[in-house]
Amino acid sequence: MDTTGFCVRRRDMKLMCYCTPDENHVPVLKAECWVFSDILPQNDTTWTRFFQQKRLRELKFVIQNHGRLDYIPTLVFESLKNLTTIIIEYSQVDVVKSNAFANLPYLERIILTNNHIAALAQDAFANHIRLRELNLEHNQIFEIDRHAFHNLPQCEKLFLNNNNISNLHDSLFVEMPHLVYLNLAHNQISVLTSDIFKGLGNLNVLKLSNNNINFIGDTVFAELWILSELELDDNKIERISERALDGLNTLKTLNLRNNKLKKLDNGLLRGTPALLNINVQSNELETLTFYTFQPIMDNLVNSTSELLLSDNNFVCDCRLQWLFELKNRTRYTALREALETFVCTLHDPKISNFVEPVPNHILDLLNIGSSYNGANSAELHLGGSNSGRKRFSKSRQNGGTQRGAGGNGQRLGQMQLNADENVDVIDAAAVALTPEHSEHVLSLSKRSLADGSELTVVASSQPEVYNGALLAASGIPDVATANIVGEKKKKSVLPAKLRDDYYDEAAGLGGGAAAPHGLL
Repeated sequence: MDTTGFCVRRRDMKLMCYCTPDENHVPVLKAECWVFSDILPQNDTTWTRFFQQKRLRELKFVIQNHGRLDYIPTLVFESLKNLTTIIIEYSQVDVVKSNAFANLPYLERIILTNNHIAALAQDAFANHIRLRELNLEHNQIFEIDRHAFHNLPQCEKLFLNNNNISNLHDSLFVEMPHLVYLNLAHNQISVLTSDIFKGLGNLNVLKLSNNNINFIGDTVFAELWILSELELDDNKIERISERALDGLNTLKTLNLRNNKLKKLDNGLLRGTPALLNINVQSNELETLTFYTFQPIMDNLVNSTSELLLSDNNFVCDCRLQWLFELKNRTRYTALREALETFVCTLHDPKISNFVEPVPNHILDLLNIGSSYNGANSAELHLGGSNSGRKRFSKSRQNGGTQRGAGGNGQRLGQMQLNADENVDVIDAAAVALTPEHSEHVLSLSKRSLADGSELTVVASSQPEVYNGALLAASGIPDVATANIVGEKKKKSVLPAKLRDDYYDEAAGLGGGAAAPHGLL
């Protein structure tokens, strides 16, 4: 019970507390204390009012506009053995020193937000065997001793976001084995290693948004066996290693929004079979291949899933054909509607739009490196004699979209994943330069709209294959041998159709399944 005037409030007091319950002769369980004085030393008699509050369980300090508290009152805490929650806000504390919270045995929450903390010393948070939440967000922390978190076996949530952290020591969190939520967003972190996350086998959510990360290497998250949410948005990531996500078997959400990714490696998602929500918006991606998403294709087709792709540099070619098929096959309405708005840019037709990859020395051999000259038609002559010549031609309609005058002037239009009737298809003979490319048939078709403002890319269905034909390279004394695949056709299709067995449940999508025709 309060016999020291602990809950008394007067204008001239250095520190004033609001108590719960606020009744005479009733033990105080909760107190929120406001600091008004800019001079409150550790030996000030004001602190003696706390020593008899043996039943106090929650204690909060809020430093007011003209008040000052530049230390953690450890001596006060030592006398309050039943404390479960300590909150300090808007103080001038710059270092959390060793054993600052007096090894309180029942402490469950420490919240030190919106202070001026710059460093955490060795054993700053030590031997709190019941601590479940440690919140240090919105400070100025740039240095954390590798042993700052010592013997915190029950801690589940750690907030270190909105600080100035640039370096994380190896095994920093190893003595927090039950951590399930770790927030490191809005810092200056640039390098990630697997040793940083050592011992976090129970982590469920990892937030690394708004840092300076530019590369993620192999098996960085390998020990996070039950991680379900990984936030890497708003960084500077240019590349993610093919094995960076290995071991994340339970990952459901991957956020890569607003980075600098130009491509996703084909094997990137092999270690994430449970992935449902992917955000790659606002990157620099030019394509997404079927092979990259094949390990999670069943999730995209049959589960409640999300695939966010807007604000990239997608180029309209047949590598994106699988997205059209996914739009038609998915059972999730929201995903279908999202794919309806997918937009890519149609460039001048070049051999790189049809066969990938095409080695440069082969392009030189075929003498087609600059086959499109900006006139009303572009022709690719394939053959050693006039009688055996194959021709690919592209003619512009009179009302067609003209090439822009600025920049490199390559963009001709945009494509959306919409079904169109009476599409005029011109199958270009795709040059299979090696035997393993003989099945990769890509074609371009276009339809001139009423206003001539849009071109539509559609892949032809089931083209015929001709193997063993000889191609004489124009202007070269030697004869280059290549496979000629496809034959010029002209017919209407609605829309391009892939083989059903790549999406049917009975066929499955195992790692050994081949990709549909035309998907590189």
